[in-house]
Amino acid sequence: MVNDFSLEDYWKESRHSSVDACAKNEDYLVKIKVLKRNANILSKLDVLTIQGEDEDHLIVTINLNGYIPAMNAIMKLIEF
Repeated sequence: MVNDFSLEDYWKESRHSSVDACAKNEDYLVKIKVLKRNANILSKLDVLTIQGEDEDHLIVTINLNGYIPAMNAIMKLIEF
């Protein structure tokens, strides 16, 4: 009998599932102003609406799923 069970893999998968489940239950809406030339970062975010734009910017509402995930996401985006 071959044993392919890895406790570490099981724990990581369980943790990701738990975090995903919790994140889906919390909304933390944030309105941001993004330069149009940097609009590619929106593909990394949970974009809810694009309210408006001017010549150089987009006004976007995103869901960052809670205060701590919001801080982590923003710090990652600004490479802090």
